[in-house]
Amino acid sequence: WGSYGDELKRMIVYGKARPRLYLKHYKTRLHYLLTQDSPTLLYPLLILGLPVAFIFPWYLLLFPALVLKNIRDPNPVGIVIKHIFYGWGVILELAYQIRKYV
Repeated sequence: WGSYGDELKRMIVYGKARPRLYLKHYKTRLHYLLTQDSPTLLYPLLILGLPVAFIFPWYLLLFPALVLKNIRDPNPVGIVIKHIFYGWGVILELAYQIRKYV
């Protein structure tokens, strides 16, 4: 599947694809966003909330908490890093869609 860098690039592409899926099939898939597809909602919100860390530095403790949540995985830090790149892809696609329609 390539190097770790290739995998991170792939996660950005997957992140960009997910908002397209929800925009195309919003009638049948939107409930998955809140129930089964939490990384699509959670990680972009965490990334967009990073400026809050200047005022509340404890905000950054959310990331180690996510590592602890994935502690059963062989590489919990890698999972969180991949989800951050996935969330970045979601943000990029949403920004593109907003810019396209405005």
